[in-house]
Amino acid sequence: MSLLVEPNLVTTIIPVFNRPDLVVDAVNSVLAQTHRPIEILIVDDGSTDATPSVLSELSSRYPEVKVFTQNNSGPGVARELGRINARGAFIQYLDSDDVLLATKFSSQVEALISDSEAHVCYGKTEVIDLGTEPSGKAFRLTGKKIDTMFPLFLKERWWFTSTPLYRREVTEKIGPWSSECNEEDWEYDCRIAAEGGRLAYVDEFVSLHRRHQSHLSNDGTQDINKLKARAVSRAKIFRHANRYLENPSRTSNIDTQDWKFFSDYTFLLARQCAVAGLTTEARAMLSISIDSLSKKTWQQRLFIKLVKVFGWKRAAGLVTKVRG
Repeated sequence: MSLLVEPNLVTTIIPVFNRPDLVVDAVNSVLAQTHRPIEILIVDDGSTDATPSVLSELSSRYPEVKVFTQNNSGPGVARELGRINARGAFIQYLDSDDVLLATKFSSQVEALISDSEAHVCYGKTEVIDLGTEPSGKAFRLTGKKIDTMFPLFLKERWWFTSTPLYRREVTEKIGPWSSECNEEDWEYDCRIAAEGGRLAYVDEFVSLHRRHQSHLSNDGTQDINKLKARAVSRAKIFRHANRYLENPSRTSNIDTQDWKFFSDYTFLLARQCAVAGLTTEARAMLSISIDSLSKKTWQQRLFIKLVKVFGWKRAAGLVTKVRG
């Protein structure tokens, strides 16, 4: 599908599953943006409650809102359905339980126009409990100016889905969202990082991440399907980092300590998979954790020896207590 791109238009893509009240807050926060023009593409991911009727009301009330529906397939697939229908020169992904602050688009669009080489613009995001007021504390690195996504994105996804505003060209270059149900957002951003991932920054709060009990990423250390998804995403992240380093000028940007952090984190995932009985995934994650440093740590050597004697599941418990 080829859509006519509208300059200065910001397209917000909101996947939603069974959140009739929270999604209204998310939509209202986009409608309250000081920037125009905007469009809001909501993708109902197979909701079974009152969400469809709420979305129908929103689309009939606001011309900026358009609703798509799909069978329950996860947030990545939902975001992709929105992306291929987006007309904006700038793309905003927004989880249905989070909200944007009113000047986000105005500030970030201006920053991206001013810096033609930047792929993404970010600002400060605060984490709050649902129903509470913000206190002005920026989440992790969203309160600092950083020029490129790697190497720090090798360690973690240090922003939330609501934080960045993407230039459309980079979303087209990196291709479709993954269908994995966990760490698919981290993997998506690492694809941009592999392209050089230049960042623009606005020194202001741009969004609120609202913490509650029904986040889709919960139970990522025990749910078998989520563990499988994390293993797939983690392997892709490893490949993206190595592709980034294919450009010789970037080699110094990922040092041993960056790889050590990634190796340790992936070794933890290997043990979590082993405890869950996912031997294939555990073996793959162990291999990546070793390859990340091109050598085995003493913990990995001990784990390998224990696997030979006790098997994967028991060995994981003997090496260390698995923590989420």
